Amino acid sequence: MTNRNRNRGKNKVTDRKVEMKEREEKVLPIISIISVVVSVMALVISIIGLSYSVFYEQKEYEYKREPELEMSWVPVFQKSAESVNLDIGIQEIWVHIVDENNLDEVYLIRADRRVSKLTVEKKDLCIQLATNMKEYFSENSPDLITSTHQYHYQYIVLKNLDGSTRLYLEYVKNNGNMAEFQVVSEIEIYGLKNGHADDPVYEGEKVMAEQYEEITEYLKKYGF
Repeated sequence: MTNRNRNRGKNKVTDRKVEMKEREEKVLPIISIISVVVSVMALVISIIGLSYSVFYEQKEYEYKREPELEMSWVPVFQKSAESVNLDIGIQEIWVHIVDENNLDEVYLIRADRRVSKLTVEKKDLCIQLATNMKEYFSENSPDLITSTHQYHYQYIVLKNLDGSTRLYLEYVKNNGNMAEFQVVSEIEIYGLKNGHADDPVYEGEKVMAEQYEEITEYLKKYGF
């Protein structure tokens, strides 16, 4: 083989190497870009998945939260011509239900054990409860009279979307000169029943607490 042929062969090999190198130089940036794009897409998918997971966990937590009843009042005092004591009524009641969206039904249980269900829309529940209580406590005779006080009271049952219930006792207590409005539930009932042993001032609280426990046992057995 002549030197010319040898040189030709060497040149062809060199040309192929140059071409391959040029191809690699062109392909490598494309591969790098694809790798970056894939990595970014994987990161975005991970963030979206995490966001949805957090969102659904939050919604599940909110669903499981138990609605709670909050109330406050403004009393009104009027002098009675027939008595030295004051007529104590209710000028205004404010009702708020925490986590109202998890609420399914609301029931009222009177002191004489009559039961009624509120049938208004959720958005009107607080207004209806306030109106109902104001009328009931202001227009009806006392539900309980002890040696020291008079009581108007009723129970409220909140039934939640998961089927659980929570029972509240609400009452107005007055002695003709002073009045108090209370909304209590669960462990607070224990305090009403046992907190003032043999004190006649709290005789009514014991009666209401015992009735609360009876209703609680009924709800555990039969529900609504």
